Amino acid sequence: MISVSMRNELSHANETLTKRIEMYFGSPTSNELLEKLEKRAIEWNSSVEAILLGEFEHICNSMQKKRVLKYEEKDYNMSGFDSHCVVHADTEGVFFSPPVQFGKYTHNGSTYPKLILKDGYLRNQSKKKEFPLTDLLIDKIGIGYEQYFNFEFIGFKRLP
Repeated sequence: MISVSMRNELSHANETLTKRIEMYFGSPTSNELLEKLEKRAIEWNSSVEAILLGEFEHICNSMQKKRVLKYEEKDYNMSGFDSHCVVHADTEGVFFSPPVQFGKYTHNGSTYPKLILKDGYLRNQSKKKEFPLTDLLIDKIGIGYEQYFNFEFIGFKRLP
């Protein structure tokens, strides 16, 4: 349940929260994963960059799949992104991630993966935008994704 003061704060922050969020990632965080991707690049006669992007996209696609997860003795049909939001948002009740898609960005001539969130709200079971994704919460989720994906979380931007 969101307090009255939180709702008032949200009305002022609404413009920021309706913006799409891009979460930027970098290189693998473990040498083991990097070596695996380098080996795959040689075997497939491809660039390490292309393999790295493909691996991240594969993880993103698997996170999109819905699974039945139990939360407080009830079953919910949730994606991996949804379940990460429940854990990191530390809310009472179940909230669902905004729509997420895979993307790419270029930095210093190299291409890296990013996640694109439709907006800055978690949704309730009726798909109503209800819980704000604050900057602190996005950082928390990004660090959680870094640990899960094994790709460095660089940061995020809110874009129109």
